[in-house]
Amino acid sequence: DAGAVVDAVTDEFGGGGGGGPTFAQGGGLDADADAVVAWLRDR
Repeated sequence: DAGAVVDAVTDEFGGGGGGGPTFAQGGGLDADADAVVAWLRDR
């Protein structure tokens, strides 16, 4: 669920966004992109 992924990332790193099962977008993150990718891979 794309919306759930965006919600989880913004809960962890800040920012905002949302969406549905097949499309979502987020923004306003102050985190390093590599840190976000590493966090997603470990999840």
